[in-house]
Amino acid sequence: MHQFLTKKDVEKLEKLLKLHKRKLIHFINELVGNYDDADDILSETYIKAFNGYSDLRDKDNILRWLHKIAYHAVIDFFRWEKRDEARLTDTTIRPGPNLEGLILSELYTLALIEELPQNYQGPLTLDTFEGLSLKEGAEHFNISLSAYKAKLYRARNCAQEKIELYL
Repeated sequence: MHQFLTKKDVEKLEKLLKLHKRKLIHFINELVGNYDDADDILSETYIKAFNGYSDLRDKDNILRWLHKIAYHAVIDFFRWEKRDEARLTDTTIRPGPNLEGLILSELYTLALIEELPQNYQGPLTLDTFEGLSLKEGAEHFNISLSAYKAKLYRARNCAQEKIELYL
C-alpha cells in the first residue's frame, strides 16, 4: 500500500539519487542519444522513484530498481515520441534502426537479468550496465575479489542457460 515518505526516507532517497545520478544519466543517454532528452527522462525517473519508494521492499538493491524505472521511462518516452510525430522538426535526429536495436537489446538484457536468482542480479547489472571493474564490483558488494568473480561467472552461466532455453 502506498504511504507518504518520512523526512528520513526523503533525505535517504535524495542522497541515493545524487550518488547514482551520473550512472543513471549515462544509462539513459546511451538509450536515447540526446542529453536534453536524457535529462528530462532522468527527472521523470526521480519523480517515479519518489512516488514508489515507500512501496519498495528491497531497499538494498536501489540501483537496479532505479535502472528499471529509468528504462520504463525511456520506453514511455519513445511511445510518446511516436504519438507526437508532429512535434519533431526536420533538424531533429530520429532514432534509427541501430538505436532501436540497442534499446531492444538493453531491454531484453534487463528482462533476462530480472529472471536470474536475486544474488546474481546485482553483479550482472553492475558488470553489464555500469562497466565497473571487477575490483570495484567486489568493493560495491563488500566481498573479496575472488568471491565477486565467482558470483559473476555463475551469473553469466545462468544467463547463458536461460538464453539457450529461448533459442
